[in-house]
Amino acid sequence: EGARWVKRTTLIASLSILFLFTSIAMWVSRQIMCNISEVEESLRTSESRFTSLNQSNTIGIMSWNLQGEITDANDYFLRMLGYTPRDLDNGRVNWKRLTPPQWDEADNKAIEELLQTGKCEPYEKELYDIYGTLVPVYLGAAFVGNDQNSGIAFFVDLSQKKWQEEQLKLAAAVFNVSHDGIIITNENFNIISINSAISNILGFSIDDLLGKEVPLLNSNPEQKHQIQEKLREDGYWQGDTTEHTKEGLSMPVHLSINSVYNNQNKITHYILIFFDITESKAREDKLKHLAHHDMLTGLSNRIHLQKKINKAIKRAQERNEHFALLFFDLDKFKPVNDTYGHDVGDKLLKIVAIRLGTYVRKTDTVARLGGDEFIILLESLDNRERAESICEKTLKDLCTPTEIDGISIEISASVGISIYPYDGEDAKALLEKADMEMYRNKKHYS
Repeated sequence: EGARWVKRTTLIASLSILFLFTSIAMWVSRQIMCNISEVEESLRTSESRFTSLNQSNTIGIMSWNLQGEITDANDYFLRMLGYTPRDLDNGRVNWKRLTPPQWDEADNKAIEELLQTGKCEPYEKELYDIYGTLVPVYLGAAFVGNDQNSGIAFFVDLSQKKWQEEQLKLAAAVFNVSHDGIIITNENFNIISINSAISNILGFSIDDLLGKEVPLLNSNPEQKHQIQEKLREDGYWQGDTTEHTKEGLSMPVHLSINSVYNNQNKITHYILIFFDITESKAREDKLKHLAHHDMLTGLSNRIHLQKKINKAIKRAQERNEHFALLFFDLDKFKPVNDTYGHDVGDKLLKIVAIRLGTYVRKTDTVARLGGDEFIILLESLDNRERAESICEKTLKDLCTPTEIDGISIEISASVGISIYPYDGEDAKALLEKADMEMYRNKKHYS
């Protein structure tokens, strides 16, 4: 019995030990297989990533050695420099020959880092393309394994970035050197930037305006509403407006506003460009004045008088008022021109112009039709007697002798009166009526 027990116990123990070792061996094998699978999966993932990176259209990859040879490169790297895989196979692509001399120092520093640490910090340089044009690149490199002669490098083409930087520099230069005032605002017209011309034109600094609403838009609330409506419809506006300097002086400016949109077609900024038009406005006003005034006397001319009469008719109709036209014609002017010359005649006409304006109000108008014919427009007339009273006073002044260049000159004048609306309801009829009465009076006194 004891022998059988020992035999059974030994068998059970042996089987148990065998099962234990078998289990351990199977567990270890399973772990090894799992690790192998993980490594294989990691290698497949890494290979897939490297393949994707190698086939990337955004980064160039090449295999290289210290002698300058490029043993392999992806398509992006070759396209970046204008080469083909055949050029690579023929040994035409050599990184040392592609590098301009001015970058030798940067390359030597990178090689020192590689020999010390097996990799180098990324840095910028330039490479010649197949046409000899410099291509700016950003690159980094590392040795492969323990090999200190060959490695892998990546390249990023910086051409677009450099172009954008140049454009930004150019835009900044234009922004700063422009003689026109430039203001950049957010979508609420709050100022975020101005150029130096603002200080020259208006006297404001960036600290004076930063974060504030554009003062140009606050000068005229009605115009501000029109501008905002135009910007909502078309995205831009331009026209003349008035700005005030830091000292509070009024300045006419020409302003243009353009909207800036984001990718969602939403307005993010406004760009305002304006310039001082004081001189051009003065020239424009001068031209307008010349177009509507007599060059010799400075009085209103026939065109301006016509407009004034039309406005007077409209105003009289609205207010149920009357107005008068006084038509003056000098009686003895031609002998003055014939006897003393046109220079003396012109001086006499200037004196007549001054005397005609002696008894009128600022709201009235004195005009020269041409030659020696003059008109006085009396607005808001109470009665005909007032027009006749001004006629008498003016005629008395006109008949007063005057001395010009040492010559005593005496003239007289005839006058005709027409009253709106009794003598006509338009400018033509009123002028004709006053003219007819003037000639009737001239014949009467001649």
